[in-house]
Amino acid sequence: MIKINKREARKLFDEGKSFYMCAHKLRPEYSVFIQENARDEISNFDILVRQFKYYNCDYERGYYPAFYIEEN
Repeated sequence: MIKINKREARKLFDEGKSFYMCAHKLRPEYSVFIQENARDEISNFDILVRQFKYYNCDYERGYYPAFYIEEN
């Protein structure tokens, strides 16, 4: 997997493309897959990130999300 920044993840979300998100201290293998149809359920990238941080980020796993895409 290739790590991307938040701006690139936002662009993928707006384009309806897939990416992965996990707490920054975890390895990418433990990430959550954000599918193409996520935009149908959550219309705002910031809300998606805020919900992910609330449920998945803490002292042990990391305080903010890291974003990844599949290698081609």
